[in-house]
Amino acid sequence: MSLVRIHNFAISLDGFGAGEPQTAETPFGHAGERLHEWMFVTQFFRQMGGEPGGTTGVDDAFARGHEVNIGAEIMGANKFGPPGWHDDPDWKGWWGPNPPFHTPVIVLTHRERASVEMEGGTTYHFLNVSPAEARDAAREAAGWTYASAAGPPSSRTSSPQASSTTCISSRSRSCSAGGRGSGTGRRRSRTRTTSRRSRRPAA
Repeated sequence: MSLVRIHNFAISLDGFGAGEPQTAETPFGHAGERLHEWMFVTQFFRQMGGEPGGTTGVDDAFARGHEVNIGAEIMGANKFGPPGWHDDPDWKGWWGPNPPFHTPVIVLTHRERASVEMEGGTTYHFLNVSPAEARDAAREAAGWTYASAAGPPSSRTSSPQASSTTCISSRSRSCSAGGRGSGTGRRRSRTRTTSRRSRRPAA
């Protein structure tokens, strides 16, 4: 059976792992791109979007770790789309016809729909199950590779799933996300942290 890994999880100094409220125009909520701007400028991220350039070094190497030996992905409904995507039968995620996952993707949602097969090996499976059941489905799909838990933060930290996570690779952002409408926060330094638990995968 596969293990679960959480990778490239960004968190602000005041403990925010995601912004709110999310919309089609602001997919990261009030936090904007501040939590993930370290990754957006890397060569790895730009290559995923078919763009040239990008930084190399520690941030790039850290981001690339997400693709190492991943056989399935778990994500929440809000990562797959903005509020209201359930009512749009043509919505197939933010990432276009060839998403960057290239694996089975378990989408946690209260409104199931038929699986959607995309280019490049990605297939979305929409399940109304507990995080623990989603974890088990992803682990089965991943075989002997890792399953990546990609959010939301609530699904990453829910007790059944968190207790079986192999490792958590997180990125501490030197900014304050605060609540809705808070200031942008001042960046001072960058810190990379990796914490390990007895082996398991997630993102």
